[in-house]
Amino acid sequence: MWKAKFPIGMVLTWTALVFAAQGGALAADYPTRPIRFISPAPPGGGTDLVLRTFADKMSQNWGQSVLIENRPGGDAIIATLAVAKAKPDGYTLLGTFDSHASNPAFKDSLPYDTLNDFIPVTMLASVTMIIMVHPSLQVKTVQELAAYAKAKPGEVTYSSIGVGSTQYMIGELLNMQTGAGMQHIAYKDRSQMTLDAVAGRVSVIISNIGAMLPYIKNGTLRPLGVTSATRSATVPEVPTLNESGLPAFRFLTWVGLFAPARTPKDVIEKLHLEAKRVAALPDVRKRIEDSGAEVSVSATPEEFDALLRADIQRFTKLFKK
Repeated sequence: MWKAKFPIGMVLTWTALVFAAQGGALAADYPTRPIRFISPAPPGGGTDLVLRTFADKMSQNWGQSVLIENRPGGDAIIATLAVAKAKPDGYTLLGTFDSHASNPAFKDSLPYDTLNDFIPVTMLASVTMIIMVHPSLQVKTVQELAAYAKAKPGEVTYSSIGVGSTQYMIGELLNMQTGAGMQHIAYKDRSQMTLDAVAGRVSVIISNIGAMLPYIKNGTLRPLGVTSATRSATVPEVPTLNESGLPAFRFLTWVGLFAPARTPKDVIEKLHLEAKRVAALPDVRKRIEDSGAEVSVSATPEEFDALLRADIQRFTKLFKK
């Protein structure tokens, strides 16, 4: 039998070209069926609103349904693991928030590798957090809160949805920078956390601005400061923590998309470009800004990857302290 002989290098080059061509063909046709954004966020929250806003516009443009599948619970691990195990074809994506960066720092072990089992696609939005107290607490600034907490050790409490959550990290950063010594109370349910803050059963609540707007307007909670570098357009009367005497305090939570590892690069790029197109739509920006967030699509997938890695390092350093 006749056998053709080719140099090994030629065979490898040809194989690489075949795979590259297949990836290009997939991206050219993509999407040809519905896409799922699996999310650890519950329906109705800020992360869910951002994902649904982008998904609706993508569906309209592509003529394919982009569906949100909410899988809350398990400190975001349930939804994240489902995407880690999904076929890397661009039809199952992770729509998540910054717990994706904090979990590696605060969990002893994870059933997936945050950096190697996923490809960052893009950030979609950033969310400014706001620090609020019950009006019965006679403080009007973050510095007054810290002084009050130091004067009454163990009495001032702050709430979060658990160790490693955004609220927890901001609360502990406040403790570190001011020496306040506020006591942490963990909740399993966000709504109960808010109810207890409104009732005065917990001293301090840290949440996104959109969720707190009704309580700011009716005076049931008093805002002390926002965690962004500049004042929020939603609550321009509330100072930043920088202005409140905490230099370099900046903490933004984010919402973003990730794909399973080995998803073709051309598909990643197509998803990123579509997210940029949607982000430029005025009605999209207004809807997200009205919720207290800001549209913030990363310039490139690589830029989002760099942000993720920087956040993991920052949270790991915080955990060690």
